[in-house]
Amino acid sequence: KLTITLSNNSGSSTTLVDAISGSSSETKSDIALTAGVTYTLTLSYSKDSSQSSGSDIGYIDNLTIN
Repeated sequence: KLTITLSNNSGSSTTLVDAISGSSSETKSDIALTAGVTYTLTLSYSKDSSQSSGSDIGYIDNLTIN
C-alpha cells in the first residue's frame, strides 16, 4: 500500500494518496502551497498483509513540484 502525505511546519498535514493497493489508474492531486512555509512530502510503502507471497513493486511517474 502506498500513502503520500504533505505536511507543513505548522503541524498541518494533507493525505494526497491514501493507501492505494493493487493495480490502480492515474491519481492526481493539486494543492496550493503558501509562500514562506516549509513542506515535507512523505511517501510511505508497506506490504499488504492480505497477501504473503509474490513480489511487490510500486511506481511513481511524473511527480511535478512547481
